[in-house]
Amino acid sequence: MIANHYFSAGVIMKNKSLFFLFILFLTTFVWTPKPEGSEILWNNFMMTTQIDGQQYALEAMAVRPDSTKKLPLAVIAHGSPPNAASRKTQHVMSLSDMALEFAQRGYVALAFLRRGYGKSSGQWSESWGSTKKPQFVEGGRGTAADLRAAIDYGCQLDYVDPDKIIVVGHSAGGFGSIALASEAVNGLSAVINFAGGRGSKSLGNVAAVDSIVQAFGTFGKTARVPSLWIYAKNDGLFGPALSQKFFLQFTNAGGQGDFIMLPPFGDEGHDLFIDRRGIDICRPHIDRFLRKHSLPTWDSRQEPAMQKLPAPPHAGSKAREAWQTYLSRPGNKAYVISKDGNHYGYKTRQNSIQSAIEGAKNFCRDQCFIYSINDEIFLPNGKKIGRSHLPR
Repeated sequence: MIANHYFSAGVIMKNKSLFFLFILFLTTFVWTPKPEGSEILWNNFMMTTQIDGQQYALEAMAVRPDSTKKLPLAVIAHGSPPNAASRKTQHVMSLSDMALEFAQRGYVALAFLRRGYGKSSGQWSESWGSTKKPQFVEGGRGTAADLRAAIDYGCQLDYVDPDKIIVVGHSAGGFGSIALASEAVNGLSAVINFAGGRGSKSLGNVAAVDSIVQAFGTFGKTARVPSLWIYAKNDGLFGPALSQKFFLQFTNAGGQGDFIMLPPFGDEGHDLFIDRRGIDICRPHIDRFLRKHSLPTWDSRQEPAMQKLPAPPHAGSKAREAWQTYLSRPGNKAYVISKDGNHYGYKTRQNSIQSAIEGAKNFCRDQCFIYSINDEIFLPNGKKIGRSHLPR
């Protein structure tokens, strides 16, 4: 229905040769059954949780393999924007690259927005105080409380193994994951901290540095699980000297951890793990850490599963390059292309398929038709190609 709604009469094939080109192209592929767990399922929902005796509805997304087995749980924790007004503009789909990375490893990736962010209910509960009166430990505990609630929710799902849990956090979420590591949480096996920290007012300006360093030491004293810390040399918020202070304070106090300092990444190293290219760089370090602690991950020889969908047969070289990028990105997503194959557009990681389609069409300078929505392909006349006709 979505595809038919967007195909105007002008887009429906006037050029029959292109239509038959599509038919010939798609019928050259042979279908083979996909092994269990190779299909990735996505579900966006509002997660009902209990925190400190109060009920909250938190914006959430579960990404997992389609499997009949119980799977380990990976809870994904986001960062915090520099100003309060931006908290409500966040949406859970911004975590889809992170979630997909762990779902492809065989986890149920539960990404969510904490209280006070996006559409999640409740008041922001992770203030670190002020420069004159910092409360970083309390702020970290506030983040950890939301992470605990997400773990409790995830463990109630029929397809989750409650004895195999990891927490993956970025920036403020990374700081919160280290705070959680210092608490007794049933089933928690490890935490991964990407560019974690708090108190950064702007690039190169961290408030109450001594206090935030001491907070990591406080968490290290009672840390109960191993942790992986990954930072980039050009992190503008928590640079090399400061991030190493965080880690040393944590481990000297008793915490277990591995510290990785990666080369400069792009224009801003703090964005390392919220950028698909950065995730690719982090991947071998994540795998080594998971294997070291006997946690599930793919075999070292395997590559991440990518949908092997064919590019549009009439696509030009740039449109084909864009198609490969489109394939590597998570949904909700859409790809559109013109009849001559020279104009195209795509949009990924949207809140809905509708917004993905509209966003993709905005990039297309010529009249374009929808070629793909998520992992489905459509003919130029709007007809969806059955999955049994696509390569696997």
